[in-house]
Amino acid sequence: MKRLVNKRQIYLKEYYKRPEVIERRQKYIEEHKEQIEEYKRKYYIENKERITKRNNEYVRENRKRINEYKKRWVRENKDKRKISIKEYESSERGRFVRLKVNHNRRYNKNLEHNFTLEEWNDKITKTGGYCPICKNRFVNEGNGKWKLTIDHNPPVSKVTKGFVYGIENVEPICKSCNQKKGYKEGEVLLK
Repeated sequence: MKRLVNKRQIYLKEYYKRPEVIERRQKYIEEHKEQIEEYKRKYYIENKERITKRNNEYVRENRKRINEYKKRWVRENKDKRKISIKEYESSERGRFVRLKVNHNRRYNKNLEHNFTLEEWNDKITKTGGYCPICKNRFVNEGNGKWKLTIDHNPPVSKVTKGFVYGIENVEPICKSCNQKKGYKEGEVLLK
């Protein structure tokens, strides 16, 4: 009986690889898209606990393989990853997460910014709208306002709890330069 099942499985694998069968299945899926989605939704709602448990078990048992796959995918799809990161960062959710992370980091160290918006705008005006490091324009260009970031000197990661940043401790630089700089200490960029 087992041998018969194996023959049947082999036949079905070959059957579903045939071009005419693939075409028929794709056509069916296109014609019944809403019904299939509704069925999937109902199935998930009815079996949510079982599906979650199965998925968690799979991840636990295959963690190493999953991590290797992710690393390999990132290496092989650098361009796709860059695009997806840009799309996420420019989305409402991405901006919210970035602001939340930065807020939490400052909040955990009880950091304060002791300067006014006018003082900050004056600093931006002095740069002429250009990043002092890479010389790219970051003000008044479409979505440029999201590329503008505050560069803290000394970096947030290296200051003591309760540090107060004055206008002399911050510089307007573009997001990519600020990320490249990271936690390294730099001298004041504008002279």
